[in-house]
Amino acid sequence: MDLLQSLNLLKENGINVAETKVITQRPAKFPLVLKANTLEHKTEKKLVRVVHCPGNFDKEFEALSKFGEVLGQEMASGIELILGIQSDETFGKVIMVGNGGVFTEVLKDVAFRAVPLSRQDAKEMIRELKIFEALQGFRGKTYNLDILEDTLLKLSKMAEKTDIKSLDINPFMLNEKRGVAVDCRVF
Repeated sequence: MDLLQSLNLLKENGINVAETKVITQRPAKFPLVLKANTLEHKTEKKLVRVVHCPGNFDKEFEALSKFGEVLGQEMASGIELILGIQSDETFGKVIMVGNGGVFTEVLKDVAFRAVPLSRQDAKEMIRELKIFEALQGFRGKTYNLDILEDTLLKLSKMAEKTDIKSLDINPFMLNEKRGVAVDCRVF
């Protein structure tokens, strides 16, 4: 399943995703994030490009088109989180939340709960994170934890009704008004 298919699967299950579509020519709206429509780790392979103005579009689009379809995605802002579904030998399917972005594997700030999740489970998972204090509001930034809880509950329902073994949303961008998946891998 490629990136666009993965994001569409999330949408079908009620999870908000950043507006994303296949592009073949210069769009009218900037800034814009260009991505190769692949499941590879895009950051390490430079398969994600932020284009701030039309003058930079052609060069960035051409570089990415060597890898196949190019997606145009709206810019999303907020704190980067990782959300997911994993299969555990002991507990079955589990839901994950944690500090996301490129440092996920280094910081290892994640919490897990077995499916099905209750709202209390989702609240507890978020409170266990080392970044919880920042999520409550830090240096003028605020984050909508209700949206995060709702998204974790939707992932739990998705895990119950599908045969997905593993799903990673990284990053899930959360701010005070909204939360959106900007990248997703399904296995």
